[in-house]
Amino acid sequence: MNYLTNYYKNLSEQLQEKINHLQKLSEAKDMGDGNERFTVRTGIDKVVEVGLRKVRELHLHPNKTDLHHAKLNNLEDFLLSLSDGARTSDASIQDLNGMHDDAHNAMKDIESIEDDLYGKPEHN
Repeated sequence: MNYLTNYYKNLSEQLQEKINHLQKLSEAKDMGDGNERFTVRTGIDKVVEVGLRKVRELHLHPNKTDLHHAKLNNLEDFLLSLSDGARTSDASIQDLNGMHDDAHNAMKDIESIEDDLYGKPEHN
């Protein structure tokens, strides 16, 4: 019986060492992800800042229709929600990358409205 007790005790200690090692690896990965999260959040902030500035400028356009107004309001709300979502501490890097893509897609929508109001730029 003493043999089995020692065997399971050693096995338990080895398992605990492996768990501790994996936890340290996971914590180190999270630290590395922290830098990546910061970078992606900063990217989201920049896109949102530019998008909100454009939305506010387009709200002032004299030829803006009710449809433009509604789209711009929706885009403004969406950009603000992306900014808020990026600030949540539990947002995974995948979530943040998705938000970053969504912010760029919102910018395309804003540029489409801008083209509609100001005319599409001519390409040479």
